[in-house]
Amino acid sequence: MIHLIYAGNDLMFKGILSSLVSIARKTTRPITAHILTGDFSEIDQRFKPFREDQRAFLDKVVKFYEKNSSVKVLDLSEDVHNEIKTGKNLRNRFSPYTLLRLFIDKDMIGSKRALYLDADILANKDISELFDMDLQGNYIAMVPDAVGSVWLYPNYCNAGMILMDLEAIGNTNIFSLCRKMVFTKKMWMPDQTAINTYFEDRKLYLPRRFNEQKKTQPDTVLRHFCDVMHLWPYLHVVKVKQWDVERVHSVLNEHAFDDVLNNLDALLKAFEKGEAPDGVLFTSYYGTQGN
Repeated sequence: MIHLIYAGNDLMFKGILSSLVSIARKTTRPITAHILTGDFSEIDQRFKPFREDQRAFLDKVVKFYEKNSSVKVLDLSEDVHNEIKTGKNLRNRFSPYTLLRLFIDKDMIGSKRALYLDADILANKDISELFDMDLQGNYIAMVPDAVGSVWLYPNYCNAGMILMDLEAIGNTNIFSLCRKMVFTKKMWMPDQTAINTYFEDRKLYLPRRFNEQKKTQPDTVLRHFCDVMHLWPYLHVVKVKQWDVERVHSVLNEHAFDDVLNNLDALLKAFEKGEAPDGVLFTSYYGTQGN
């Protein structure tokens, strides 16, 4: 079983949908996807939790590829309220959902290992190689951040992909220290900075193909459609998410995921109509269906 963790609200449905389809169709193994969510509408009326109808649709999607797969939703509203709601970073340029990954030490997953992914990550290859990787005694594995490793320090990693040894982490208070740091110290990228700070000595550094942040390469396993700084023709930030298919093509000149993205609108329409996804999904990368 591959255990995945996402975090987000109902607005991240299409991101998680496209991410899960890209992953499920390229592995023969069952997947359990855990979506961390919460109601933070007192901060912003858009911050409403992931809905049950969305979970149910995603559950049907992953079961289409492997009958033993499933999707679960975990509401962490109370956890955030109790620990960091009045802290210094709940209101910043990022949504509070980015902070939910800091609560994964609370034995909510029921697995010794899990792979955390941002909703703007797509799989170009089977993620089994990554999920089964030997952590060599480390607690987590990450990829250096394309921007932060240049402008901050070389070992600064991107928190959009984190392979976690949950059993080892559960025997420490590292995530508790991360949450305390987020509560007490104002930071530009709070959760990512806290993770880099407290996991510095127990972090396995992986090659960029496991969290490619710039351009999909032949050996890319995961492609992260995050904000990237470009120097030419002037210093600027390029922000293109995978669900903006036209800009994925025109701005990024990316076509590696056309099989998934060109079908995304049809899947979303099926969801809106209350239809099963089977009619608009396609057979897997391995040529099998409904194992």
